Amino acid sequence: MTTQTKNAVSTLRSRIDTLSNNEALRVIEFIDTLTAHKPNDDTIQAMEEALQISRDPNAKRYSSFSQLVEEVREEMLNEI
Repeated sequence: MTTQTKNAVSTLRSRIDTLSNNEALRVIEFIDTLTAHKPNDDTIQAMEEALQISRDPNAKRYSSFSQLVEEVREEMLNEI
């Protein structure tokens, strides 16, 4: 554990003692929102695929979203 983490834990523990019951409940609810979110399998798979693409030097790149949209539009027109 780093010194910064140890200091944060110490500060958190000392501040918890000063909270009212309602404030403590709100803190616990907030912590639950931080730890409760777990992406579903499709999201995890998409994130892994995006990471692989970002590391692939041969992957197609766009300098802007509008450039991507223009290419998709052109492809759609060519399919007609």
